Amino acid sequence: MKNYFDDLIFRIVLHHWLDNWRSDEMVTESNSFEFIRTGHLVVERAGRKIALEAPACFWLKEGDHFRFLTSANGKIEHLYVDFSGARSCRMLDALDAMFPAGMFRPVDPAEMAEDFLHLMRLYRSDPEVNHPDMVALMETMIALGFRAGRKAEDRAADPYELSLLASQLRGEPFADYDFDEIARERAITTDHLRRLFREKFDHTPREYLARERMLRAAEMLRGTAMRIKEIQYTCRFASAIDFTRSFKKFSGVSPRAYREENKPR
Repeated sequence: MKNYFDDLIFRIVLHHWLDNWRSDEMVTESNSFEFIRTGHLVVERAGRKIALEAPACFWLKEGDHFRFLTSANGKIEHLYVDFSGARSCRMLDALDAMFPAGMFRPVDPAEMAEDFLHLMRLYRSDPEVNHPDMVALMETMIALGFRAGRKAEDRAADPYELSLLASQLRGEPFADYDFDEIARERAITTDHLRRLFREKFDHTPREYLARERMLRAAEMLRGTAMRIKEIQYTCRFASAIDFTRSFKKFSGVSPRAYREENKPR
């Protein structure tokens, strides 16, 4: 009986090491998704050489002519899965579309390695019983590739990772931030960081952070029974006067009046 997972068939899942080894030209008998965990490998595919410095993923399609050219400088840790079926073709076609170079570097190499090793354990244990879990895990591994692609696109569109900084400020508004250090990490001056951030978000990083803290203060005033002094300390204000002045500038009313106005009816 056919089911949702039958459009992907696993041929082999293997974890091995290559050591100063060169292959003759070979032809792939099925689709393949591969991960170089350590070392350096050059794959010659369809007359094009793909240099893979670990950690890196690549793939081969059924019928591809290829050779492996390994380095004499050390062993190469190599994990791969050979598979076939319509779903495997869709997976590799999607990777081809996102990565014309034929490879990508995973954002989280440890996660990719663990997924490969988990897939291998499932395959060796009972590939028939574990087949649905193996298909789901394979989808996760392909998704890691798409995460790498999106990160590369984001980096090209936002070379100083200002959106990432804004996300951090929103996610952890009560953490300590050294904006001089953040600018140095991006190889720009603090003034340049401030200008770029204001152009993108209409506020300097420090103003953006203050706004996020006030938004959280408003949430706590509306939705909790915390004392106003506790909220003041949580929002990193040393005095009630500073907190009240800042909140009133943000909302137009004092913290106490805001809470009163937003009581459940």
